[in-house]
Amino acid sequence: MAIDLGDNPTGAAISHVWGFVEARGFSLNLGGDQDPRQGSARNGSSGGTLSTTANNKGSSLQKLGTTFIPVSVIVGVCLVIFIILRRYCKRVYAPRTIPELRTPDLPSPPLPKGWFNWIIPFFKTPDTWVLNHGSLDGFFFLRFLKVMRNICLVGCLITFPVLFPVHITGGGNGSDLDALTIGNVTNPQKLLAHVFTAWVFFGFVLYTIVRECIYYVNLRQAYLSNPYYADRISSRTIMLTCVPREYQDERRLRKLYGDEVKRVFILRTSKALAKMVKEREQTAERLEKAEIALIRSANLARKKEIAKDPGLAEPSTLVGAASISESANSKQDLVSVPSGSTANETARENQLEVELPGSMIYLEALGDKQDKDATQQNGAEVSEKTGDTKRDEDDEEYQHPYGLAGNIPDVRGSVAAQWIPVTRRPYHRPVGNFFRRVDTIRWTRFRLRELNIQIYKMRKQVKRGDGITLPTVFVEFHSQEAAQAAHQVLSHHRPLQMSSRMIGVRPDEIIWSCLRMAWWELIIRRFLIMALVTAAIIFWAIPSIFVGGISNIDGVTNTFAFLGFLKKMPEVILNFIQSFLPALALSILMAIVPWLLRCKARLRI
Repeated sequence: MAIDLGDNPTGAAISHVWGFVEARGFSLNLGGDQDPRQGSARNGSSGGTLSTTANNKGSSLQKLGTTFIPVSVIVGVCLVIFIILRRYCKRVYAPRTIPELRTPDLPSPPLPKGWFNWIIPFFKTPDTWVLNHGSLDGFFFLRFLKVMRNICLVGCLITFPVLFPVHITGGGNGSDLDALTIGNVTNPQKLLAHVFTAWVFFGFVLYTIVRECIYYVNLRQAYLSNPYYADRISSRTIMLTCVPREYQDERRLRKLYGDEVKRVFILRTSKALAKMVKEREQTAERLEKAEIALIRSANLARKKEIAKDPGLAEPSTLVGAASISESANSKQDLVSVPSGSTANETARENQLEVELPGSMIYLEALGDKQDKDATQQNGAEVSEKTGDTKRDEDDEEYQHPYGLAGNIPDVRGSVAAQWIPVTRRPYHRPVGNFFRRVDTIRWTRFRLRELNIQIYKMRKQVKRGDGITLPTVFVEFHSQEAAQAAHQVLSHHRPLQMSSRMIGVRPDEIIWSCLRMAWWELIIRRFLIMALVTAAIIFWAIPSIFVGGISNIDGVTNTFAFLGFLKKMPEVILNFIQSFLPALALSILMAIVPWLLRCKARLRI
């Protein structure tokens, strides 16, 4: 097999190397541009910063500076904003140091509150501390960043001292940054430096990967056997999906896994229950937002009143006459609750007969005698608190909290009533109430009380077996070893039946709406998602071509004549457009990919 070497190599050592390569049967057509395996990096035909052709998208120091200056400004602004906000936004930048958010776990010790004295303690934090105060995923993500840093630094130390001198003395006509690229090498004998450098660097990468795999296996084994993890119920519980109907039975599952089974959880639900639970979550979120809006509005009004009259800040004069008279004249009859003469009547009315327009949901199917008795008992517990509240309001000796006057109108105990009128309280217009205005806080409180009773009744009905059984089962074992053994056992003789087995899954990590899928539906979803991902990869070239066109305005203007006005712009602006905007557009384009794949993953699981 002939080897085109161009000029005859000089030196016995180099000739020996080429003879060794020829003896092994390698076909290396390194001279000329006729080799179809060559890309634009060598033949200089079409683009790339590696091109040897003059004035063909060459990389200059001016373009690099044009890109570096705005990037440096953005990085500097972001760092200044972070340094300032870090001291004041503790919930965002140091949530693990707040004891209320870490209960029952111990909070992490906070970093120094200075402007820059936190940097050294931050980088001196040991990995074991991060592992004990964080999660295993967070620890390995930080280690992944360190591994990437090490690979980058070692790669620079290996390649820069060897390849940069070879490129500069390559014999090409490259200038500025083009002289540092492989396109500036014209002598094919010097390309052996790239081969040996690539072998060394690739060997280091393989060594790093193997080392990290061994480290991961050992650390995972130690973490799973640690009492902190082993004492969790999730560590000895496996989740089985795509369970056939004949195995949705506790006795059969106990017979399958033996005496090590402690408990079996067969999931049951109903559409009505799921709908009511979702409505309760939305109602609670609406109540929280309304409470926050009321607090902010009242606090703003309080600050304005205190600024006008500092004497209002005294406890004895907290109640302003203007606020009292304004609130006294307003009647909060937006939501009417019938008040009974006795505590029993009040409790009975607070069960399910709260007069909220459009909010009653009748459950006639649940009206058997046994459920009525249980509901009355539960309703008495719920209404006992409300009855006490009404008795407190009617009691003449009632002591108002916070040291306020006892004749505050509006909602008894509401501090906001002395600063803002009732018309400024949060409100909304339910569809079932014919869009009439109702007080959001009072309406959501009564609605939550009503939904709690209905959900209690519906859950009791589902527990009796009246709901829909999902093809998902949780099996808890007495020991972690038994759970690990069951996780490795083939549970069913048919393909894809009970094939998806997961262990150590916490409830907050589960997408509960996806547990209803059967095995055939799971296959269809996975096929469709893979098809969508493949189509996205193919059609992703369209915006990528557009981004690439921005970096080559000369080629775009030659192809599309109506864009010729772009060449008339100043050179500084052109360099900015060709250098900075493509990187910005590409970063925005790539930021869409994780969000897109995350949405598809929620549908695929």
